[in-house]
Amino acid sequence: MSTVDHGAADAARSGPASSVEAPVVVPAEALDVGAGGLGASSPSWVLRDVHALLAQIRDYAVITLDTEGTVLSWNAGAEHVKGYAAAEIVGTSFRRFYTEPDRRADLPTRILARAQKNGVAHSVGWRVRRDGSLFWADVTVSALREPGGALAGYVKVTRDITDQRLHELAQEQQHAAFTHDLRAPLTTAVGYLDLALEYLAEAEGAGGAEGADGTAGGDGPDQELDGPGRHLSGLLGHASRSLRRLNVMMERHLDASHAAGTAGTAGVEAPELLRIDGVVEATVQATLEPAATERVQVRTAPDAQVAYVDRQALERALANVIGNAVKYSHDDVLVTTALLTTDSEPRHMVRIQVSDTGRGIHPDDLGTIFEPGERGRLARDDGGHGLGLNSVRQLITRQQGSVAIVSRLGEGTSVSLDLPVAPAG
Repeated sequence: MSTVDHGAADAARSGPASSVEAPVVVPAEALDVGAGGLGASSPSWVLRDVHALLAQIRDYAVITLDTEGTVLSWNAGAEHVKGYAAAEIVGTSFRRFYTEPDRRADLPTRILARAQKNGVAHSVGWRVRRDGSLFWADVTVSALREPGGALAGYVKVTRDITDQRLHELAQEQQHAAFTHDLRAPLTTAVGYLDLALEYLAEAEGAGGAEGADGTAGGDGPDQELDGPGRHLSGLLGHASRSLRRLNVMMERHLDASHAAGTAGTAGVEAPELLRIDGVVEATVQATLEPAATERVQVRTAPDAQVAYVDRQALERALANVIGNAVKYSHDDVLVTTALLTTDSEPRHMVRIQVSDTGRGIHPDDLGTIFEPGERGRLARDDGGHGLGLNSVRQLITRQQGSVAIVSRLGEGTSVSLDLPVAPAG
């Protein structure tokens, strides 16, 4: 392969400008509140009736905030979810609902800033109840604007999904145990085969017991293995490569199963700042045959060398995409990076693009190629079950990233993995 040169458990995010939700527009006087909550002196009977309805909802905590994050209103759901009565919380800052690490990181302020900029901000993470206990919250903050466009405040809707999160964590633990039980014997078998191949290589280098000049074989010139030895070495090599391919197939099936089981998980697993070239090199060396590794060329841009991502997820996604590129192309496979910066994105993204010059994908299949079981009409009896790209999409989506594919028949395919370069916010 050629190379050129945790903070809070929160998954706050908001969409690009093309998908920004329109802010809620209300008269400024509708935010005049008394002890009874929003709209006590508002001339808008519609807003008063809506608030009266929201006040009775117990499954969702619905509150309103002023432009600085001070609580203006408090419904029954908020008292049920967070434990505070309206009298003790209205007029105080909503920052108290966040953990100490989140407050130090100024997460509450950053969420309001995203809502002000994009109309809405969504976040998932641990929040604090009145008694100090934690609950896993799904939160949406929407900006309220006056008819003239000025910011009037925010509506914050919180749902307690602790049970769902605990169920997901239990599933992930079961999946990890199941994966380990499958992976361990396969890894052991590959290790023993590699040891056998190394032993044969050393035996070939040492030569026979006695050299042609009568000296000890180890001191004489290198000797090749005899016919049976070469045959055994070839068989062991084929077995090792087959087991490695089996391992890759197993990982893809496990990824697809895990992705389907955790489709509702909004957060990421264990994100960290990773050097992309290092992850690519490790993935290529671990999953490709030696001859194929030389065909992978890596060129990282100076300003696009890191990604904030779960290492195992990125390795599995790259193994799938690079493996496909090597399989379906006889020429070199190019892996490049580029920094994506747009005003519509809440944070910078890095694009990892894997390009080949293979047979390509039929245009009519591009819209469905990421669906489970879809291999495309050009697929032949060359392995695969149509799970790989679906698994890649699930893995990258869980990292708050996205996947895209561009292909031309007879010219090749490029798969782009867009990932964050820093934590949300």
